Formats: sequence, structure tokens, C-alpha cells
Amino acid sequence: MLNPKCPNVDLHRVGQKTNRHSIRAAELVSLVKRQLDNNLDEYCSPIGQCGSYGAPFKVTSAAYGYTVVRKGTTSGLWHEVSQEADINHILQSIQGSAVPVFLGPIDLAQIYFLHGAGEIRHMLLMSGGGGRRTSAM
Repeated sequence: MLNPKCPNVDLHRVGQKTNRHSIRAAELVSLVKRQLDNNLDEYCSPIGQCGSYGAPFKVTSAAYGYTVVRKGTTSGLWHEVSQEADINHILQSIQGSAVPVFLGPIDLAQIYFLHGAGEIRHMLLMSGGGGRRTSAM
């Protein structure tokens, strides 16, 4: 169900009068991947401090206005970070309430170089809050 208090709820509805999301999570992951393959900088920005295994990013789907949190990492650390996907499958029953919803992994077509983290090649997408699409640019 859509949150009517979300600042981008009209974009999520895509002009329809509905309380349901117009796309599924897998489609959102695919759209975000294509968007990043075309342009890594538009609607995408690092947020916060780099950690031991990666760096947090915020990305907004240009088409639907969904803002998600991504954990980006290097090829050298991908094996360890990708295991988080397995953990998220175990936590599926509490996703969205106690932990963020895991959306899926992405392999980037281009390298995103981030000072302090290195060459980001892979990402895990998780649901997250965000401001209006215009503030995410």
C-alpha cells in the first residue's frame, strides 16, 4: 500500500487513482539499474561515511520517484557484501517493520569512483525514506 504522506506519492501512482504501487520491486531494481547504466550521477549521491565494506548511496527512480538506499562496494569486497542478500532473505518476514526491505543486487556497467571507498562496481538496494524528487538531485 502507498503511504499517502509520502512526498512522491503522486509519482508512485503514475497519474492513477490507486493506493497500490504501480510497479513491483524487481521492476524497480531493473529500472534503477538501467538508469545508473546511463548516468551514475543523476539522481544518485553518496550519503554518510564509508564503512569497512562499502558506502551508502541514495538514488531516486526518475520515472516513479521512489528513493532507495544503496550499499555500494568494490569487486574485492563483493563476496562478503553479497552475503547480506542471503541474510535479508532470512529476515524477510520482518522487512518493512524492523529492518529495511531488501530489493535486490545491482552490478554496475560503469565504475563509480568514490574517494575513501574506491571503485564501486556492485550495489545492494534497500528501501529507505527520502525527500521530494527535486531535493534528491
